[in-house]
Amino acid sequence: MNKVAQLGTTDFKRNEFTGVNLSTFVPQFTKIHYTSIKRTIEQKVGILGTELEHTIMIVVRHNPEFEEMEKVKVANGTEYDIVDVSADDSDNYITYDIITMRKSEKVEGA
Repeated sequence: MNKVAQLGTTDFKRNEFTGVNLSTFVPQFTKIHYTSIKRTIEQKVGILGTELEHTIMIVVRHNPEFEEMEKVKVANGTEYDIVDVSADDSDNYITYDIITMRKSEKVEGA
């Protein structure tokens, strides 16, 4: 686990000048260590044309609370929407979850 990210939820705040509600990232876990994982060619072909086509996956230590999170923010400030959390609910001492995520399409300055 060689990278650090934040996991959190979304909150809507009203822009006082325009009256528009803007979604903002609210961190719930501020220092989550993770590593990226790559898909095989067969996996990439298998998800073509599905909602998972433009997603990436990371691996984190298991935490049941991660299933309630909506967003991931990585160290460079990029935000991702969580598409799926594949939790390892086994009774093993060390377990890991796979988080599938898609880059957020955030409208800046609206």
